[in-house]
Amino acid sequence: MRKQKRIKKRLRNLFGIALQFQKYADQCGYFIPGILLPWYIWALLFYPEPVLWWLVTPLSLMLVSASFIRPRSILYWIIPCIFLFNNIKLFDLPWPYIKMSYLGSLAVCFAAVSGAFNEQKDEKKRVIFSTDFQLFFVCLFLAALLGIASNFMPGQLSSIEELKMQFRIIPFINQNNNFISMRFLWLWCCGVSFYWAMTKLIKSGKEIRALMWSIQWISFPVSIFGIYSYAVRKYMVNFYIYERRINSTFSSPAVLADILTVIFIFGVYLFKLSKSWWLKLIIAILMVLQLITIVLSGCRANIIILIIFGLLWFLNHMIRKVIMRQWKLVAVLSFSAFMVIIFINKLPAFSFAKHIPVVQRIEYWKSSISKRRNIMGTLFEGRKWHWQCGVKMVKSSPVWGIGCGLFEKEYSNYKINSDLFNTARAHNVPLRLFAEGGLLTLGLYLIFLILTAIRLSRFFFHAAKENVSEYTLYLHMTSIGFSALLLLSLFSDIILVREECVFFIAIIAACASTAYSKLPEFDIRSFLLIRSSWNRLERRTQRVFGMIGRGNYRKIRLSSLLKFLAFLVLLILFTFGLSNAKARRLCKLKNGQLSYGFYNRVPGGASKNYWRSIGKSAITEATVSKNILRFGYRAVNNRMAILGQKLRFYINGELVANLSLNSTKERWVCCNMSGAKGEHIRIEFKTSETFNPFKEHWFSDNHSYGAVVTIPIWINHKTQEMNKAFLTLQWGD
Repeated sequence: MRKQKRIKKRLRNLFGIALQFQKYADQCGYFIPGILLPWYIWALLFYPEPVLWWLVTPLSLMLVSASFIRPRSILYWIIPCIFLFNNIKLFDLPWPYIKMSYLGSLAVCFAAVSGAFNEQKDEKKRVIFSTDFQLFFVCLFLAALLGIASNFMPGQLSSIEELKMQFRIIPFINQNNNFISMRFLWLWCCGVSFYWAMTKLIKSGKEIRALMWSIQWISFPVSIFGIYSYAVRKYMVNFYIYERRINSTFSSPAVLADILTVIFIFGVYLFKLSKSWWLKLIIAILMVLQLITIVLSGCRANIIILIIFGLLWFLNHMIRKVIMRQWKLVAVLSFSAFMVIIFINKLPAFSFAKHIPVVQRIEYWKSSISKRRNIMGTLFEGRKWHWQCGVKMVKSSPVWGIGCGLFEKEYSNYKINSDLFNTARAHNVPLRLFAEGGLLTLGLYLIFLILTAIRLSRFFFHAAKENVSEYTLYLHMTSIGFSALLLLSLFSDIILVREECVFFIAIIAACASTAYSKLPEFDIRSFLLIRSSWNRLERRTQRVFGMIGRGNYRKIRLSSLLKFLAFLVLLILFTFGLSNAKARRLCKLKNGQLSYGFYNRVPGGASKNYWRSIGKSAITEATVSKNILRFGYRAVNNRMAILGQKLRFYINGELVANLSLNSTKERWVCCNMSGAKGEHIRIEFKTSETFNPFKEHWFSDNHSYGAVVTIPIWINHKTQEMNKAFLTLQWGD
């Protein structure tokens, strides 16, 4: 009896903690979207560029005020923020510019948390985040934390300082930073928060219709600017100028093509919904411009997917017309399809088409396939290497992956010998999730997709028997748009890594969620049987917990219990993933691929190449591969040189040299390491004082500088190099 009482008491305590944790988690989760806008501004304030401060403050106040005064105005200005002014680079603004896609979306989140979008009391409550999506997002979150852990060295001052700095400037860190996983985590949190805020705003078909028309209207300047940039050969991403692939107002041709592909599909549905001929004419013109822009972007997959969707639509209409025996329409459709096929086949013969990126790339396909038998190698040339690299990442860490956001950074460690790329994206969303998040993340992603398809298919089945409502059309429209993105995700992973795509997907998802919630409920016998079985199981569970405790325990929901257990299992597996992350960190340190405290910005002087600035501490590790360890050093500026502080040089925690920083002249040190060849060593630089230009009211930089050094270089024993050295040292036996 005593043993049973102890077990009951422990279970009560465990579930009491779980209930309290869920309560506080819900409260904290509600306010997270509200802190993202202040965080973005706080990150921007790290950069001592007053012009950015003067711009971002009134812009954010204006957008938040507009959200409060007239919430429906968001439907008209949020799309230009994401599509037209993603990066404000006008008037040569300094880095990191101002990302209006972040500023606009996070202003909407801030307004939603502050109560700008008041919900009506009689409004039907809907599920915004399904359990399967919550589990998938938590898994992504944990995989990103493992990515951070695999690059973090506990107990090292330089590692802690670098983590703190990058935590502040999360929106602006890039692939060269050790903790790039934080930026992806930030981006996905912003996307989920923006989706939540838009579901608060979009409450009826009016809002969906206004948003869809806003998207169509904004596609006009996007298309016109893209066509103009193609004509003048300007305003393109540097490495796409040679191929003449346009990106218009977006960050890359792939982003432009993916977004316009979905907008083109939406245009087909709006064409069907529009009743006046002039609206149909406007949509037709916009769709032609969108199609031209997609072709000029040079993205073959988008064209192929539009052709596939067009063929499916054509076959569907042909079958319907044949069944209805409308032979004249069948003849017209057949003749139109025949003429389109002839035009596409003869297109490369025209002189104007020879320079179009898509035509050039498809012609390359044709010629390569006719000369070679390796069809897969031709169709997926380049991508095949990226996918093989992703498979190697999966094999190295199958359960949790290498860490979210680390595919590009870790690419060189896993690439095959014949691969010519030093870094690349995965070009496949499932493969990227598998490589970065492991089997758990990929499995939950597939479960989320399957359950979402089941939810939507039930309504599609019901709608086939009833009159098609406006919300059913909106649900069809957004579902087909998502289907196109899912197909494109097999050849590109751009939808996961670019803020324009993430926020655009959040808008589509919010529209789909509203349309889904407005559809009438239906009865399916098999569904009712499942529900009744679930209810019986839930009542039994409540009786069991009623025996353990009282009060809230008798009202516990089975879904909440299973969700808690699933989260608990993920956390337990996360602890095992930490050991794998530690092993990867040690491996990278041993290979000299991980260092902390070395910054690319070098003040005062013309130092280039391997020169870096450090603060109070910088550390790296390497294996002694050659006889001589060589590095350079100097003072940051004349003011720091007058202080005459010391640069302490350590190997494996042992003080090797105490170097005077009394000059801005570059000096070199050579350390003979022949006695330690093959050993793994830790190299560390330390200073006692730092100089921060921003704190000295110079308004030029916010970094703290202690010294300027080079990354340690390994060379063979050469007399010429030894003669150039200001100091020669000996370390090892």
